[in-house]
Amino acid sequence: MEFIFQVFLTVGGAVKFIPSTGVTLPLVSYGGSSVISTIVLFSIIQGMYVLNREEAGEIEEKRKRKRRAEQEWETEEYEAEGATRRRAKRTQRQERR
Repeated sequence: MEFIFQVFLTVGGAVKFIPSTGVTLPLVSYGGSSVISTIVLFSIIQGMYVLNREEAGEIEEKRKRKRRAEQEWETEEYEAEGATRRRAKRTQRQERR
């Protein structure tokens, strides 16, 4: 937001759209405090981006774990169902004898 504001002020002052206020153009104009504030601003934005990606990765990892657990549960349920069917068939065969 600060970046856009600085660009607006600089370009607006250059084309006489608004009065020139002495705000430097970020990453182009030289000025100690302007350069420092721009670097701090971009550092904050980069930090937020990194945190957001880490959170997204953690969320995706949780989803994968949940899917794996559900698949394992379904597999166990299927195997248990198969065992029950085999027992029932065995019982039927024994009753026929």
